[in-house]
Amino acid sequence: MQNSELRIQNTEYRIAARPDRLDPGSPPGDTADEEAINNREGDTTMKWSIGLILGLGLSLVFGASVSQGGWMMRIHQGATVEERALADVDSLTFYDATGSCCALDGTCTVTTQTVCSGVWTLHGVCTPNPCPGPTGACCNTTSGACTITTQGACTFTWLGAGVACNAVTCPVPPPTGMVLIPAGTFMMGSPTSEPGRVTNETQHEVTLTHAMYVSTYEVTQSEWQSVMGWNESGIQGAAKPVETLTWYDAVSYCNQRSTLDGYTSVYTIAGATYSGNHITNATVTWNQAANGYRLLTEAEWEYAARATSTTAFCNGGITVSGYVCTPLDPNLDQVGWYCGNSPSTTQDVGGKAANAWGLKDMHGNVWEWCWDLWGTYPTGPLADPTGPASGSYRVYRGGGGGDFARYCRSAFRSYYNPDGSINDLGLRLSMTAP
Repeated sequence: MQNSELRIQNTEYRIAARPDRLDPGSPPGDTADEEAINNREGDTTMKWSIGLILGLGLSLVFGASVSQGGWMMRIHQGATVEERALADVDSLTFYDATGSCCALDGTCTVTTQTVCSGVWTLHGVCTPNPCPGPTGACCNTTSGACTITTQGACTFTWLGAGVACNAVTCPVPPPTGMVLIPAGTFMMGSPTSEPGRVTNETQHEVTLTHAMYVSTYEVTQSEWQSVMGWNESGIQGAAKPVETLTWYDAVSYCNQRSTLDGYTSVYTIAGATYSGNHITNATVTWNQAANGYRLLTEAEWEYAARATSTTAFCNGGITVSGYVCTPLDPNLDQVGWYCGNSPSTTQDVGGKAANAWGLKDMHGNVWEWCWDLWGTYPTGPLADPTGPASGSYRVYRGGGGGDFARYCRSAFRSYYNPDGSINDLGLRLSMTAP
């Protein structure tokens, strides 16, 4: 006989000095056994909890294999009981028990707890299958709330087995009048071969790590009036884009509308000075953790305008790139108002085709203030750029109703004094998506 198995229960046993004796529950004391153990260098006392299945003497003489649940202890032959206990205590080997492992997709396997990446049950079996049905994201498309559950337990939209809850699979619906623009990487600027190109449009890679909401249209005069209480646009019309406002006016509008709509204001505007209704100077800081309305950064603006395109306009290249208004540029005429189809005036927002992300009037109608100070593009790849740390001018983008087609290209850049106002310069709102 090589090894005999003993099932460990709840009875204490102590290995005594005599190799033919296993003394159950022997109390400490001045016995010959205790003296033998205490006087032997390296003697080790071990307590085992075992239930007797086979004869103790026979098991220990020929070597014992002791197991409890999923672990097993082997004592090898070739030595006395005491020697085996002392010499082999370091060679105890433990084995995991098996049980049922329920995966997220509802499948069941019998394996050990250390291998199982799902829900493990000791001694569990897989026939019949004890696992619940596959779990996945259950999305409330109205509120954006998401839970992991089975399809049967989902009372909203179940997105499938193994699908996680996050801002991509179950996004919070955009505020009214805005669309969700995904995070991504693009080439900002223009290739040297693009007609109408300016040297400050050096191409460089930009990664935007956060999704954002962007207004479908430019802010209208009626929207501005309802928040600010005044409208000094040069070309009046309730549905036309608001214009003739300073950069400071634009960030002030963002804050005031955020408050009205229950969001946290993004900008801190300190030390404001006024000329009539217009703010002409202030110290403005941006709290990027706030969830309110804000201006797009220059990189965000171009990313949103391109909508994955790499051409001069969101729907194709530029044909009429000179300083002329005729003939019509066929691509720009589809998506924007400029001097070729709307000379010296603005139009009601939304009159032209949207880009691939659903945004309208990104080309032409009125220019749009951006957050950034004006500066030369840095070299190399960038992540979430917000412009230079210092400067005198603020960037604006997009082209206006009276401008040439070349100025309405996605890559074209311009700037102005932040305290100045022009009758074709307005704004578009954005928000950082949660």
